[in-house]
Amino acid sequence: MNPRLLVNRSLVEHSVRRSDSIMRAVMLALLPGTLLHAWLIDGRVLLVLATCALAALVAEALALTLRRRLVTSTLLDGSALLSAWLLALCLPPSLPLWQVVIGAAVMILLGKQVFGGLGQNPFNPAMLGFAFLIVSFPVTMTDWSGIASFDDWRGAANMITSVDGVSGATPLDRSVTMDPSVAGARADWATRAERTLSSPWPWVALAWFAAGLWLLWQKLIDWRLPAGFLASIVTLHLLSLLMRGDAMTLASLFALPLSGALMFTAVFVITDPVTAPSSHGARWFYGALAGALCWSLREFSSYPEGAAFAVLLANATVPLIDHVSLRSPGR
Repeated sequence: MNPRLLVNRSLVEHSVRRSDSIMRAVMLALLPGTLLHAWLIDGRVLLVLATCALAALVAEALALTLRRRLVTSTLLDGSALLSAWLLALCLPPSLPLWQVVIGAAVMILLGKQVFGGLGQNPFNPAMLGFAFLIVSFPVTMTDWSGIASFDDWRGAANMITSVDGVSGATPLDRSVTMDPSVAGARADWATRAERTLSSPWPWVALAWFAAGLWLLWQKLIDWRLPAGFLASIVTLHLLSLLMRGDAMTLASLFALPLSGALMFTAVFVITDPVTAPSSHGARWFYGALAGALCWSLREFSSYPEGAAFAVLLANATVPLIDHVSLRSPGR
């Protein structure tokens, strides 16, 4: 047998095993935050996760069969399951399951298989599925009904008498839909911090942050991507507050990184190696660009959560970013 074929086969098998191990490690990092999300916010997220995973695997198997590719080995690489997990955590737990199935199918078929499969998709599949759902079903996709604060565990009366308890809005939803006079209220820093920590979302965000530290320790993600993303958002948010003369700048900056959606995006979405640029400098720019787009969409658009659209727009610029960075001397 040709020795070169043996070497190539060995490299391919090593690459597949490496991909499998990365998928398993990322899913392991997702597990604590997912369980905390189910416990503190809404246990229905586990049903959404199971439905999304099953639909994604079926869609993947169907696409592979139509393309006459190996089904079993591809399903076992974990990529479809990981994408389904990411999508499920972005969806409201009250979302009808048939809409979850549609989102998972779009994610796999249009976000991955239509481009040739794993490693060839230019857009993040989970964010593509989320964007499709929020455009198609805006009412159900913004219905975050569930537990709003730890006080709700101690008495149902708190939930009944609290507007936030009934609506169950996420921190990002609340920042957009809140009345400007309420949003601009000058509460003292301690009160603002206590209000932030009384919500379950910051604790879930801390779980995502801890998962990110573990992934960094395992050298599975590049720290430049989340650092650029968060630094860009915090900087623009700070400038915006200063221009508006908001006296609660420090308190607002304290609450911003504790948004579960932002931390989740920074750790698990922006760091996707397939859709991110290849060089170090380009990754800084890509992360900062995604952060700037996310802040702009949250600040000026009608969507309370702009992370998915920001990531997709940043994904579209990656070929140009790579082209410029790879041609630059001393990259």
